[in-house]
This record gives sequence, structure tokens and C-alpha cells, in this order.
Amino acid sequence: ESDGIADPLVTGIKPGDSELCDVGPSQDRRGNGIHLWNSVGHTISGNTIENAKDVGIALGWGPYSRDLSATGNVIRNCGKGITASLSAGAGPVMIANNIISGAQIAAIMGMDHTEPVTADLGKDGAEVPERIRLSGNLIRS
Repeated sequence: ESDGIADPLVTGIKPGDSELCDVGPSQDRRGNGIHLWNSVGHTISGNTIENAKDVGIALGWGPYSRDLSATGNVIRNCGKGITASLSAGAGPVMIANNIISGAQIAAIMGMDHTEPVTADLGKDGAEVPERIRLSGNLIRS
């Protein structure tokens, strides 16, 4: 079984740096996409991520995230397409110009560690928290 990621592009950090980023199968319950943990000012851009059981792209973990973005990615058949940390102390994120299709739980979701704190933000009329900026994402069922 493939990890579902072809040549990940994560700018500003080296994929595999366990303090900042995790790419591929995870040994814990967070899933198997691209995850930024203790990150400030990084971008995940231009990737194709498929079949990640939990999250395609996770922007931040708890309060350890500020000024993160996910742009121009294609995310298919994942549990959640993109998540963003909304834990106390977490900073702003931008999620723009991604294609998310076949997300089983939510296309875009705010999280506090493992707990969802928003509904699917990719749905029309969703109430988007102030710390998350959404623009130009194409969401398909």
C-alpha cells in the first residue's frame, strides 16, 4: 500500500524533521498525510495526497502553529482533507486554491488536537473562524 504522497513539497523545512513535519505513514493516531507540528511560517504547496486514512494535510498541532498555509494541493479520498489547529494560542492559517475530493469526514476542519471544533468548513455557509482564511478551494464530494 502506498503512503499516498508523491514527492512532497514543504517549503521552509525538511520533510521528516520530527520536530516540525511528518510525511507518510504515522505510528500514532494522527493519520498518514503531511503534518506540520511545531511550525511557524511554513507552506505546504503543490502536492498530490491520496488515501490518507485520517488527514491529508494537518496545519499545526495544539498551540504550536502560526502563519501556516496550504496552497495548490490536490487531496483525494482522505478522512479529512485539511485540518487547522484552533487550540488556544494557535495562530492564523491560510488554506487556498486546493482541490479536495472524496473527503469522508470533512474537506476542511478546525481541530483542538484530536478533537474537531468546527463543522466542515468546506461546505457553503459554514461559519469560518477568524484565524482561518479560506480562498479559492474546489471541494467535491
